[in-house]
Amino acid sequence: MPFRLQIMGQEFGEVVMTAGVIAFPITFIITDLLNECYGKKASVSSRYSGW
Repeated sequence: MPFRLQIMGQEFGEVVMTAGVIAFPITFIITDLLNECYGKKASVSSRYSGW
């Protein structure tokens, strides 16, 4: 996912990121919510079923 990045007036050409930059936080939040609502067993079970 290439894009341009500008921080405090300094522009960086093209910055390339992998899909994991988006997938990891989403997965973390979902498993954290499952753990809070349904307990550790449901959280672990969902991770294994998705894998």
